[in-house]
Amino acid sequence: MADGAITLILDEALSEKLERRAAAAGLSHQALAEQLLAQSLFDYDDYTWIGDDPRDRRDDEPSGYVSEGRPWEDVKRDLRAQLEARLAAKR
Repeated sequence: MADGAITLILDEALSEKLERRAAAAGLSHQALAEQLLAQSLFDYDDYTWIGDDPRDRRDDEPSGYVSEGRPWEDVKRDLRAQLEARLAAKR
């Protein structure tokens, strides 16, 4: 493995599945295998993050759930008012 190459031996079923998926994705079986391995071996700690680590959630960020939504009619009214103000400013 001194040159960075490694040989994997796949059983027939897995090899056929890889070929089918690669063809469907328009990739070579080599490219798809590399992509899938990279995804499955991903580790946040392998990278130096610019800014904050994406795993760290700040208190001011939403938790992923909408807890304080607004009724559509209120949002629509406010958007229309903003649009009308912007159009009036251009005249």
